[in-house]
Amino acid sequence: METVVTTATIAAAAVSPSPTPFTTQHLAGEQILSKLHAIASSAAYWGEKLPGSAVVKRYIVSSHQNDPVRTIFELLFFLFAVRYFVASRYSTSNPHHVKFTEADIDELVAEWEPEPLVPKTTVLEELDIGSIPLIHGESGPVVDVESARVGHVKRATNLASTDFLGWARDPVIKERAVQIIREYGVGSCGPPGFYGNQDIHVKCERDLARFCNSESAILYAQAFNTMSSVIPSFMKRGDIVIADDRVATSTQKGLQVSRVTLRWYKHNDMEDLARVLAKTNHEFRKAPLTKRFIVTEGLFENTGDLCNLPEIIKLKYQFKYRLLLDESLSFGLVGSTGRGVLEHFQENGHPELSRQQIELTAGSMAIAFSSAGGFVAGSDAAVEHQRIGSNAVTFSASMPGYLAAASSQAIERLEEDNSRVVKLRENTTHFRTFLEKQLQAARVLGSVVEFVSSPQSPHILIKLSDDFRPETLTSFVAAEELLQQIVDLCLAEGVLITRHKRVPTHEIIALESMLRIEVSASLSTQQLDESASIIAGVVKSISSA
Repeated sequence: METVVTTATIAAAAVSPSPTPFTTQHLAGEQILSKLHAIASSAAYWGEKLPGSAVVKRYIVSSHQNDPVRTIFELLFFLFAVRYFVASRYSTSNPHHVKFTEADIDELVAEWEPEPLVPKTTVLEELDIGSIPLIHGESGPVVDVESARVGHVKRATNLASTDFLGWARDPVIKERAVQIIREYGVGSCGPPGFYGNQDIHVKCERDLARFCNSESAILYAQAFNTMSSVIPSFMKRGDIVIADDRVATSTQKGLQVSRVTLRWYKHNDMEDLARVLAKTNHEFRKAPLTKRFIVTEGLFENTGDLCNLPEIIKLKYQFKYRLLLDESLSFGLVGSTGRGVLEHFQENGHPELSRQQIELTAGSMAIAFSSAGGFVAGSDAAVEHQRIGSNAVTFSASMPGYLAAASSQAIERLEEDNSRVVKLRENTTHFRTFLEKQLQAARVLGSVVEFVSSPQSPHILIKLSDDFRPETLTSFVAAEELLQQIVDLCLAEGVLITRHKRVPTHEIIALESMLRIEVSASLSTQQLDESASIIAGVVKSISSA
């Protein structure tokens, strides 16, 4: 039977459309969205019934409006947390792991050698440890000392102590310390920002500020941590520091921790400092403006000479830098009243200099006053910043109160009478002159040893001459051993001196081997003369051996 397709049939088919795949997918999508909307509505309804849901909703809405990026990160963090908690736990029972027999385990255990908890001591470390002198009783100008390399010496003139002014044996200061111990105890047991600061600490800070002619001062519990903490509190990554290449280890550590852009200039070379400042400013002329500091010392621990403070201040203003001056060794020793290298230059042709031209001045009370701790003097703003921005202040317990009181007492004594500083200067000049004469008479000055420190420094450093090169002097350790022999022979003759010790692995720039002699105001002229003669005789005997 034939099917007859008429025009009407075709028209009817065109008018009544049949379902297409697109229409089916569209309807399915609408059904899914409808179900999702119903689920979301139900969740919102029941969510509003939960306690605190309004607070959470308000937080999400306000957070998204203020910072949409934060909402995305919080969502990703939420998904990560869900994924972490629903993930399967790590298991050590992996069937693919190699299984050992008891014999295999015993063999591996027998072959295993544990790493030492600490590395083996080096030859230099063994030399340092074996040469530490043991003092019996109270330290002073004459000590009862014992050495593993020399033996027991009942009376030795002490030229190894940094008690330059002799405050350690002062009866007035000792009595003041005993009084504070009875009233306050022996420790503060807390950081200064919490409950560690007592009225005696505040008084000591005021005394230091007055003595330094600065607006304010802040105490540090440890002298070594002063520079290593004040530097990173003011200088961060991106800041620029120009430093003398002979600064002490504590300053080097502070520069490393701060991660600043560091440039060195040759020790006390003002032409090189000007060159480095100009080059650095040109190099960073298009960089964002950051803090820029010159870092140096008043009396250098590693060289025993004074910085050229007038020229440094001139260059600081010329190139627009700030100045951090470490007077740990010069404070209390240099200047007619012990106010440091600034006072020294004020008295020697530069009265225009002032403490306000130095942004930060660091110092030590462990050297000048035979106490402990350090300080930083500067403007009120600079000091207050350190109270919450310096790690050694924020996280370390404040120094014991009796040490702060002893320092205050020493400052008051210095302000009333500077005779100890004058005596120290006289002893330094006399001993240095007499020692030079003795070394020249022994024909060893210049050919065997030579002075590194400046004539006015009570911190005397002597190194082996470049012309003195015996066959045994083949390394740094050999030079240290030779100097230690000089120290031992001097001790055997009744004079206690030492080597300029440091940890080479912690020094950024290598230093030379040197003898270290500390002159004290407590020593008599006779003691100084006898000591100088013994040192010169020992050096001569070593050179001819």
